[in-house]
Amino acid sequence: MRLTLTLALAAAGLAPAPVRGQTGAPGENAGRRVPEALNFANGLLRDRRFELAAEEYERFLQEAKPGPDADEARFGLGNARLFQGRYEKSRRAFEEFLQAAPNHPNARTAWYRVGELSYLLGDLRAAEKALETFTAGGAGAGHRHLDTAWPYLGDVCLRLGELPKARRAYEQALALHDDGPLADRSRFGLGRALVLQGEPEPALKVLAALAEKGGRDWADKALVQIGQIQAGAGRYDPSIEASETLERVAPQSPLIAEARLNRAEVLIRLDRRDEAEALLRGLLAEAPRGLAAQAALVLGTSRLDRGQP
Repeated sequence: MRLTLTLALAAAGLAPAPVRGQTGAPGENAGRRVPEALNFANGLLRDRRFELAAEEYERFLQEAKPGPDADEARFGLGNARLFQGRYEKSRRAFEEFLQAAPNHPNARTAWYRVGELSYLLGDLRAAEKALETFTAGGAGAGHRHLDTAWPYLGDVCLRLGELPKARRAYEQALALHDDGPLADRSRFGLGRALVLQGEPEPALKVLAALAEKGGRDWADKALVQIGQIQAGAGRYDPSIEASETLERVAPQSPLIAEARLNRAEVLIRLDRRDEAEALLRGLLAEAPRGLAAQAALVLGTSRLDRGQP
């Protein structure tokens, strides 16, 4: 189950960023003799033998005194549990690391991990606090995880309804990493935030750019939003065009049913009811249950308006 969750998160672009030699800070071991048991655990982590590494770190911590060895073990344990998919245990290890060593050179990475894991666990307030700590000033400046931290923070704030914060996070993500791995995700989030803030025209510019360059993974999402924005502004022809473009560029998209429902509602407003009702009948037969129910309501209302009770 944990492996399945990790793979699903990876497919959605939410999987944890890989460990990149994070077992200890640069120069941390200078002037101190690292216990053999800790070195052994670190070696297991480098070899990606995460279960064994976690067991060795936990065994080491049972007897370790407070200090750099224990700090390194907690940080290593957090990474080992992270890549096992044991997100609760991983977050707890990183939190304990931060409590014990708040000024450690790896503290900023630990803040990122706490934010990332809280996001994946759905603990939005904890994610917001940790990611804001990571991205604030020197805590995150120049860090390798900024390219994912800003989009994560934007998503968190968007889901919390904190629209100005979400917008700022997405804009910062794009300013720093316009071609980063989550850049298209940031464009979509920024478009959504602008719509919800009542700024449809700037949103259209962002979403149009995403539809043009985002590929099928993002073009369909952008085009659905564009169709809805144009319909809301009373620009019905561009709304229909967006829906039809979606079907052309992403014919297998799971969003086609939603786009067809939007198009049918626009066609009804244009009094092109025959076309609209043909789309709606197709949705009754093929769309997921929730969209089929909406299509039934729109179809029934249309027929009632036409004097067909």
